[in-house]
Amino acid sequence: MVFVKVMLRRFILVVQFICLTLFALGQKKDLSNTVEERIKQVEGNVPQGDYEIAGAPKQTILDRMKFHGVKGVSIAVINNYEVEWAKGYGWADSSEQRPVTPETFFLIGSISKSLNAMGILKLAQDNKIDIHADINNYLTSWKFPYDSISKGKKITMAQLLSHSAGLTTSGGSDYQRGDTIPTIYDILDGKRPANSPAVRSEYEPGTKFQYSNNGSSIAMLTAMDITKKTYEDYIKETVLKPLGMNNTFFADIPPGNLKQKFATGYNEDGTQLKGKYSILAQQAGGAAWSTPSEICKYIIEMQLSLKGKSNKILSKENTQMMVTPQIANSGLGVFVDSIGSEKYFQNGGGRRGFTSLYYGSFKDGKGVVIFVNSSNASIQKEIGYSVAMAYGWEDFYKPKTKTIIPMSVKELEEYEGEYVFSHEASVFIDHEGTGFYAAVSGQSWYNIFPEAKDKFFGQVKEVELEFVRSNHAVNKLIYKVDGRTEELKKRIALSDDELNEYVGEYVLNDTTKVLLSKDGNRIRATINEHTFYMFPEIKDNFFVLDTQAKVEFVRTNNIVNKLIYNINGEFHEFKRK
Repeated sequence: MVFVKVMLRRFILVVQFICLTLFALGQKKDLSNTVEERIKQVEGNVPQGDYEIAGAPKQTILDRMKFHGVKGVSIAVINNYEVEWAKGYGWADSSEQRPVTPETFFLIGSISKSLNAMGILKLAQDNKIDIHADINNYLTSWKFPYDSISKGKKITMAQLLSHSAGLTTSGGSDYQRGDTIPTIYDILDGKRPANSPAVRSEYEPGTKFQYSNNGSSIAMLTAMDITKKTYEDYIKETVLKPLGMNNTFFADIPPGNLKQKFATGYNEDGTQLKGKYSILAQQAGGAAWSTPSEICKYIIEMQLSLKGKSNKILSKENTQMMVTPQIANSGLGVFVDSIGSEKYFQNGGGRRGFTSLYYGSFKDGKGVVIFVNSSNASIQKEIGYSVAMAYGWEDFYKPKTKTIIPMSVKELEEYEGEYVFSHEASVFIDHEGTGFYAAVSGQSWYNIFPEAKDKFFGQVKEVELEFVRSNHAVNKLIYKVDGRTEELKKRIALSDDELNEYVGEYVLNDTTKVLLSKDGNRIRATINEHTFYMFPEIKDNFFVLDTQAKVEFVRTNNIVNKLIYNINGEFHEFKRK
């Protein structure tokens, strides 16, 4: 049963929760009754996702930590351009029984990109770089190798910072402590000990958004080449020191005297990360350690600068440039979200064992920073909603109310199985008792709830699922998530022996042959050097991914001897050799 591991994890989480509930440490003395009340509201009324279930009891931060298997959380809230409160919950390291406090350091991942962009724009403000000019004008120790893919267009710094430079997406890999860490040049050229291919063009610059850590890597090198300083020294002198961010570090290894203040990272299943944390060689892309209160200093400076009330680093004009979308909602090192009548600049990060998120308003001095020492980021959004409700952020949280209908175990079993949407990924559906769960390949399981026959929704992960029947049997899944709709076909499980019955060569004519081989729990078909994958719907009937094609095998004396390929109503009969 696929849920044996899940059940074991849940038992462990119950034990951990007993420990978690012993404390929720915070640090802010002499809080007013108003602030104390807001803290209680944030802690005691945490939404369980984007859907509200009618009649469901309120959940606390500790409840949600238990549910998600999260060890530690750190929060700081900005109100009226000030950090109103900061507080820690749970364990920085559960084995050492070190609790999270507001001074606990977390890996902040891609929030590092926001600080990096501020540093790069300072170079532009000082007339040391034109962010709309060819980056090779400023790179001296390495040059970007343009090829025909770029179609003669040059990559600019603005494109690097807004994820529109057309770069390959690989290159942002973490390294284990103790590994030989590659240089920035090794990473850019894909040379060992780098564990990723060379950074090159994948499409024409400036034509579309595609998130890539590689843009930050090149931006980082550009700053180093211009200033002749290490990146760590440059960002410290230019951004961190002027903002009073004395407890933010772009260092692979924490300073020795502060190691006991650094959080340990945990996987989604609650297990401790090997080595406690990983190392990212591209410092600008996600290597910084910080606390929520420290990131609040950056947010507040951005907010005041946009109002023309501060210029510790950037002028009002350059700060406005930073939060102006270049493509989609991507500004320079930030993303800009319009929520109701208000706008927010935001960014989030994910590193092995750590996730982070911040929001800062344009309209007034409000915001929130949430750090978690877990690869499971779901609780961040929930806490953000809770803060928004407690502080009256207009339209920030507008949940849809759902009603759950009762459904028997027998009814739930009708939907169980694997639904395929690519040759590398599927959606798995399974139940445990009367609980029902879904998971995408390689990701964690999440609860789904029935709102009508054949219709389910995910509360934590905002997803809608509609099952489609043929002859009363479920055979398809309409999967809606993040504004996208996918139609997935259900496949049945066949044994290795059953799959091997179809393996072999099938001939249409002298020039057209198809070779079938078993590839895991599917059939790989090769025809005239073209490869595609087939998945069983029922015995002897397969579907071909991403097409309307169907394959039917014909037997004689229970031996497969023919293959009928049906594409858009055209039938092609292949005989088995």
